[in-house]
Amino acid sequence: MCAVTLIAAVQMKFAKILLRAVEDVKTSSTSRGDCRSHPGRACIRSMRIPVSVIVGQLAHGATTEDVLVDYPDLERADVQEALEYAAWLAQEEIVRA
Repeated sequence: MCAVTLIAAVQMKFAKILLRAVEDVKTSSTSRGDCRSHPGRACIRSMRIPVSVIVGQLAHGATTEDVLVDYPDLERADVQEALEYAAWLAQEEIVRA
C-alpha cells in the first residue's frame, strides 16, 4: 500500500470516529447510555465514557486490561480506537494568533 493510500485510509477511519462521536452527541438519550452527560466530547461508541477518560487512564499507567476491568462494556478495539483518536488529535497544527 503506498503512503498516500495509507494516509487516506487513516484519515477516513478517524473521520468515521469523529462522525460517530458527533452523532452520539446529537442523538443522545439517557436510556441508550450515550454521551449526553458529556456534550461536545468524543465518547466511546454510544456509551457515556469519554475518550479522554480512557486515554487518561492509559497515560497514568493503566494497561488495556485494567481499563477493560474498570469498564466491562468496553472492548479491546474501543481502547485502541481511543488511543488512535488521541494520536490523530495531537497531529493538529496549532495556529498562533
